[in-house]
Amino acid sequence: MHKRKLAQVSFTTLLFSVVTVAICFVVALLMIPAYQGSQKALSEEIRMLHQHNQRVLGYMLEQQLSNIARMSYEITQKSELRASLLANDLLSVQMLLDDSVQGSSGEKIDLLIVESTAGKQAASTPFALFGLNIDYKELTSRPAMPEQWSSYSTADGLSLLKLKLPVVHPGSGRVLGYLYTCVLVNDNFWILNEIQTISGTDAVAIIHNGLPLARLTDHAQQDISVLKADMQQQPFLKVDGGVLFEYQIPIADHDYSIRTLQPDTSLQMLKQAYIGRLGTTALTVLVVSLLIFYILRSLLRSSLHRIVQYAEQTASMEQEQTYPGNDFKEFSRVGQAISEMARLIKEREHRLNAVIQNATGLIAIKGTDLKYQTVNTRIVEMTGRNDMIGLSDKEVFSESFANFLQSTDRLVLESGQPCQYEMDLAGKDGIHTYLTSKFPLKNEDGVVYALGSIATDITEQRKDQQRLELTSQVFQNTAEGIVIFDEQMNCLLCNKAFTELTGYEQNNAGTIGHQLLKQGEIKRAILARNNWQGEMLQRRKDNSAFPAWLSVSAVQSTPPTHTRRYSLLKSEQQQAGIQYVIVISDISQLREAQERLVHIANYDAITGLPNRSLFFDRFEQSISRAARNGQPLALLYIDINQFKQINDQYGHQEGDQLLKECASRIRDCLEQGDTLSRINADEYLVLIENSGRAHNNAEQIASQIVNQFRTPFLTHLDDDVHISASIGVALYPSDGDETQTLFTHADVALFQAKNSSSHFQFYDGSVNEQAEKRLILERGLKKAIQSDDQLTMHFQPKYTVDGCKMIGTEALVRWIHPDEGFIPPDQFIGIAEESELIIRLGRKVLQMSCRAAKNWLDAGYTVPVAVNLSPRQLLDQHLLADIDQALQESGLPVEYLELEITETVVIEDIDRVISILKQLRNKGIRISVDDFGTGYSSLIYLKRLPVDTVKIDRSFLEDVPGDPDDESLIRAIINMSHSLGLQVISEGVETEAQQRFLQIEGCDELQGYLLSRPLPEKDLLALLQTTEEALPAGNNHSHL
Repeated sequence: MHKRKLAQVSFTTLLFSVVTVAICFVVALLMIPAYQGSQKALSEEIRMLHQHNQRVLGYMLEQQLSNIARMSYEITQKSELRASLLANDLLSVQMLLDDSVQGSSGEKIDLLIVESTAGKQAASTPFALFGLNIDYKELTSRPAMPEQWSSYSTADGLSLLKLKLPVVHPGSGRVLGYLYTCVLVNDNFWILNEIQTISGTDAVAIIHNGLPLARLTDHAQQDISVLKADMQQQPFLKVDGGVLFEYQIPIADHDYSIRTLQPDTSLQMLKQAYIGRLGTTALTVLVVSLLIFYILRSLLRSSLHRIVQYAEQTASMEQEQTYPGNDFKEFSRVGQAISEMARLIKEREHRLNAVIQNATGLIAIKGTDLKYQTVNTRIVEMTGRNDMIGLSDKEVFSESFANFLQSTDRLVLESGQPCQYEMDLAGKDGIHTYLTSKFPLKNEDGVVYALGSIATDITEQRKDQQRLELTSQVFQNTAEGIVIFDEQMNCLLCNKAFTELTGYEQNNAGTIGHQLLKQGEIKRAILARNNWQGEMLQRRKDNSAFPAWLSVSAVQSTPPTHTRRYSLLKSEQQQAGIQYVIVISDISQLREAQERLVHIANYDAITGLPNRSLFFDRFEQSISRAARNGQPLALLYIDINQFKQINDQYGHQEGDQLLKECASRIRDCLEQGDTLSRINADEYLVLIENSGRAHNNAEQIASQIVNQFRTPFLTHLDDDVHISASIGVALYPSDGDETQTLFTHADVALFQAKNSSSHFQFYDGSVNEQAEKRLILERGLKKAIQSDDQLTMHFQPKYTVDGCKMIGTEALVRWIHPDEGFIPPDQFIGIAEESELIIRLGRKVLQMSCRAAKNWLDAGYTVPVAVNLSPRQLLDQHLLADIDQALQESGLPVEYLELEITETVVIEDIDRVISILKQLRNKGIRISVDDFGTGYSSLIYLKRLPVDTVKIDRSFLEDVPGDPDDESLIRAIINMSHSLGLQVISEGVETEAQQRFLQIEGCDELQGYLLSRPLPEKDLLALLQTTEEALPAGNNHSHL
């Protein structure tokens, strides 16, 4: 019996058969998802087509509306339209609008309306709107932002796009009216045609709020497919006849739905191509896989598995691992290459991460899904979040900021180009400005796979730039000439004012620098304290000279310690250098006015003799010399009798001539070295210094002067005028060793001389009735200050320069003695100033003035009052407390009080006075300078004083108009004060001619008997009630 041999199957054949069946099974399993994938790919193609058309349609509508807006703007710029609106010629406006919509440029505009500021309208002929019910008034009255498109819908389904543009007058900037441009969306052919042209569709429809506004179809079936289809919130839908697309397009301030029906021929072909390629690919994969498997199965399996395993381990491990080797040299080289590549990648990643994390700017990397992949520590510190990886901007920042960031991200992703912009970010230490650069990250195929951003803080650079621009503007526009030199006297910079002052340009300005720094005084000051300032005669380029105030400063230009400059070849340490800054001011007019004022302040305007101030200055010097040399002096106090009667009888001009003749006759009796001064209207002082003529010659000179006055004076009418002179004599040192004592004693002697037959009298201490009377007057004033009924206040109104409006008051104190009656201020003010009573008197006047102003304010009249401060009161340590107490007790607001100072007190202690005035100004109190021009020694100090007003003394106005010198002086004071930003008031206005002169010269305010005499408080209130005029707080002046 034979045994049947069992057929043997080789392992290779079995393995090949098993693998073949497995591959066929796998291919069959892959066919289903592959087919599904092809369907998804087809859907993706349709979606991408939808997105493309969405962007194109949006861009098309935006461009068309932009073109219409540009044409509308051109209409608003037409001069004919502005002229017609100004002339209210609506017919011309309508004709202009009709012309504007004619032709191809206006065929896309359905309606133009112009509405004037008065509400009148003119519209173009609306050919496209015939038969439609549109209310133009309602159309224009609907709120709309200018220069932006907005939607307008009517109740019967009409939808219009509206653009509002202003028509502006080019000269004044005034809005003359508005132009309304309207586009009808309903059945708008050019919009439908553009959509159909761009998308290549068979049918188009525009839908808003579920209602069809416009459609373009070939037949009713397409109409039904387009309008009736339920899109189920999908961007496209397969319907009979093709694919229906729906686009949401924002037009103006509303979203509109645009539906297009496209034929599906191309899509069917694409679908067949997908399926055909899928089958071919599956068969090819099957055959090739079997072949490769059969050939390489044994050759590659072990080696390839080892390399793959190493590569996977290397990618997942943080530490490097050396490739263990392979049976094949090629596989070993591949493994080694993978090992080296992994090492280099990790090193590069470490370096890049160190740069990103340690950079001072804000660095981030986002994927194409706009989610963060990398952020550095600066961003984490600023946001306070360390979980930003994997989040989008909307999950980290506010909605508005996130939208802004993502809009710039999309711009970079879509364009593939970098962009740069500035933005302000608020941090813990304030708002910082960042320069942000965004750029695409592309692979080797040029495809963007991520985007990076770097934001650099440029806050300080922006501030430096703004400061530099401001400094440049100030430098170029300042009135003073400024020039800057280096150590070699090369001109680095000069402004326009410097060139105008000196005639030198930047290329030849070094001449001035060399001239100045060669002068010893300037050079020593620069070396000692790095600056010098002073007055000098400066020469221009044409060799003409002008008085100038110069400031020269040496400035060290030290480089920043944290920077270092390098060239390409070697390091260059920045060197510190010296720069010279020179500031030049032309003080020609100031110097001329100052010299004039100095002369006026020290010399009598009528006789040309030294005035009281200059005389007593010389008197003090003479006493000092006499004390050193042991020599006697004689002081003669001369009073002209009957002068007032003659002055009243013949007039001021004749009186002035008489004073000059008196001075001449007195001077004829003196010798060289004697000093003659006019101190009052009819009073003269003579100082005799010759030691050999003290008593005897003083008597001789006094006798000669008396005899000179025995000869009659001749007037211009050839009338003989008889006057006499009374002389009081005081001797140094027998009658006193101080100027005031000798003057007082000479005054006492003068009083005695008026009753003497010789008309002159030496001082006799045993007969001092005048001193006793003065003492009695001082005691009475002390009681008057303590009482409540002896001192009263009068107020003289102050007016605008035209005299039409009262704007304030000047307060004057009056003393009604219980026995003597009215005592003029000039009799007791001087006594008060020479004693401590002036402080108490000033305090009482301040309190009474504040109460009066508060009473007027309660009555409804805002009349400020100003109080004069005497020299002692201004420097009194309790002044601020006295002012606060007066304001608090009266309840007067501080803005209704003004304080007035005299020139003489300022110059005595300028720095202390400025400090006190600044404290008063800080309280809100206005300051004015009284009797300006009668005693001030330098106009330069006026720039330093914190004052508001300058008052021209009445003595300057006595011969105005008519006296050219006084007119020039007043004009100079007004111009100078205005140039310093100060108000000017003139006192003592008594004639209309004086008022007209001051008004022409630009004086701001007036006061004087021409306008009103001083009035008691109640009388002034009655005057206010008659005028019934509310008075604003302003510049007002007052005197004790």
